Amino acid sequence: MLCRPGALTAGGPGERMELGLVLRGAPAEVTLRIDTPWRGGAQDTNPHNDVHEVLVRDTGDVHRF
Repeated sequence: MLCRPGALTAGGPGERMELGLVLRGAPAEVTLRIDTPWRGGAQDTNPHNDVHEVLVRDTGDVHRF
């Protein structure tokens, strides 16, 4: 997926994005890892925040991040 460049609106609603996942087996939890690659000449002043990991438990609830 590609995101548009530019600043985020503080306190803005963001945009909805749905990912359908198929998992092998029936794990009780998974770790969702989101990486931020930089391209097209963009520069990141803090490369230490390019990877985010979220623990997702099988609770039957819809998860939003």
